[in-house]
Amino acid sequence: MNAEHKKLTGKWNFSLFEDDFYITLNDDGTFESNYLMGEEVRRGNYVLENEQLTLYDGENQQVFLLGKMEKMRWGYKMTAITEEDGQKLVWKKYTSLEKVPLFSKINPPPRQKNKMTLQKRIAFYGVFASLAIIMAVIERMFPIPIPVPGIKLGLANAIVILVMYIFNTRAAFGIAMLRIFVVAMLFGMGLNMIYSLVGGLLSFAVMIVTKRSNMFGVVGVSVFGGVAHNMGQISVAALLVGNIGLLTWVPHLIIFGVITGIIIGYTSGFAANNIKILQKF
Repeated sequence: MNAEHKKLTGKWNFSLFEDDFYITLNDDGTFESNYLMGEEVRRGNYVLENEQLTLYDGENQQVFLLGKMEKMRWGYKMTAITEEDGQKLVWKKYTSLEKVPLFSKINPPPRQKNKMTLQKRIAFYGVFASLAIIMAVIERMFPIPIPVPGIKLGLANAIVILVMYIFNTRAAFGIAMLRIFVVAMLFGMGLNMIYSLVGGLLSFAVMIVTKRSNMFGVVGVSVFGGVAHNMGQISVAALLVGNIGLLTWVPHLIIFGVITGIIIGYTSGFAANNIKILQKF
C-alpha cells in the first residue's frame, strides 16, 4: 500500500441531496457505507486504480473519480465525481483530535448544516442536561480527598464543553445554568449556590472568549475554563467570609485547574470527534 492509498483509508463523510453519507475504506480492501442503499449499511470490497475508486457490494457497483486530497487543519478534504451522473461530492476525513497539543488551534470538525427538528434538538438537550446534573451529583457525593477548598474534577464541565462544540454556546450556557440550579436545590441553596453560580459564569465567559479567539483548541479552552472556575469560587468565598487568607490557596487551585482542565479537555474532545450524532450537525 503506497502513501496516497494509506491516506485514502479511513472514514469519509459527504452530503448528497440534503442527506448525509459515509464511506469507510479499510486497509484490507474492504469497505462499509450507507451510500449505496440509503440508511442501510452495506459492506463489500473496493478497488483503487488510477485515481478511480470502485465499490462492489455484491448487488451494486459505484465508481468515483477521485480528486486531489487537500490537508486541512481538521483532516483531509477531497472532491469526488460519480461516474454515473457526474455529481460532485466533497468528501471529508476528520483526524484532528487523534493527537491534540495542549494549546493549539485544533478543534473538533466543523459542524455541517443542521437539519434536526426542534423536537430532536430538545431531546438531545435533555439528555446532555441530565448527564451534566448526574456528573455534578456524583462529584458532590464522592468528593476528592484533597485538603484544598473548592477542589473538584469538573465532570459536569465536560458535558458543557461537549455541547459547546457539537451544538452551540447558547445550548451549553443553558445546560450549565440548569445544572447549577438543580444541584443547588438538591443539596441546599445558600452560599454553595453563589459559589457555583459565580464560578460557572466566570468559567463559561472565559471559555467563550478563548474559543472565539481561535488561538486554542478544546484542551486549551477547558484549561482556561477550569482555572477561571476555581478563581471565581475562591474569590467569592474570600469576599463573603471576609477572610483574605483564603487567597493563599490560589496557586494550588491554578495547578489543579490546569490538571483537571487537560483531563476534561481531552475527554470532551475525544467524545466530540467520535459521537455519531456529530456527523448530523
